[in-house]
Parts: sequence; C-alpha cells; structure tokens
Amino acid sequence: MEQLSLLEQRDAEVDNLLEAISTHLTDHSVLGFLKVKRIGGGIISVCAQSRVCFKTKLSGKAKYLEVKKKHEYMLSKHSSSKAEWARVPIESFSDVLEYACTLSSIFSAEVKELAGEAFGCCARYTDCSNALRCLHPNNLRSLACQYRKNLEGGRIFYGVNRNI
Repeated sequence: MEQLSLLEQRDAEVDNLLEAISTHLTDHSVLGFLKVKRIGGGIISVCAQSRVCFKTKLSGKAKYLEVKKKHEYMLSKHSSSKAEWARVPIESFSDVLEYACTLSSIFSAEVKELAGEAFGCCARYTDCSNALRCLHPNNLRSLACQYRKNLEGGRIFYGVNRNI
C-alpha cells in the first residue's frame, strides 16, 4: 500500500510541474510541445518535443535541478556545472516549483530555438488573413512566423479581413 501512495505522489509531482510551467507561460502556443515525464532514478525530465530543457532529481543523496549551461544565467544560484548542464541543489519538490517562472522561460526559449529562424510570412499569407490564424502546416515552424503574431494581435494586412 505504501508503494502505491509513493507512485501517486510521484505522478502528482509530474502533474504539478506540468501545471506550474503551463501557468507561467506567456506564449500559450508553445504548450502543445511541452512534455513532462519521469525517466527513472527519481528524475523528472521536461522536454520541448524530444529536446530536454531541464530535469530534476528528487531521490538519493544528491537532489538537484539541472538546466542547460546556456540558461544558467537565469537561475539565481547554481553550485556545480557539468559540460552542458548547470545544477542547483534542492531539498524537495517545492524548491523546484519556486523556479516555475524561470523554468517556463527556459522551456519557451527552447521551443523558439526548435522553431528556427524567424520569417516574416510565407506564401499562405492571404489564406492566413482570411482564416484569422496561421495556417502553416508545420506547427513548430509556424511559431517562427512573424505575421502570426500580427494575426493574434488583430492586425490583418491582407485578404477579406484586412483592417490595416
């Protein structure tokens, strides 16, 4: 019976981390790329599609939050670094949740990097204007479309819905 409650607690940690990151996202269009999973050994991994953004280890002697080295400047403190990762020691899962806003920013940055270089618009700009949304078939790549941001802001430059 005790194992079941530990498993339930671990599932709750994954759910709580997912909710905390989702709540702090400023661009909700990246939410569909968020994956939070337990990978064993007390490690919870947060990914943008299949790219690991950060992870946390909550069991054993060393408990820590680990982010890519390029994002360590976003953390208020860090103690050790490996080749590609910077670690922050933590005591419990609640320490991870204190970083939720920063972790959401790290996740968003990773998704934007996956989306690729920004582009003004593609050949679908008239269709997008008429549909009032980006119609790019690759959802990830569409995040780099600058015209999408105009459409979301109600600024429509082309088509039957033109208002600028």
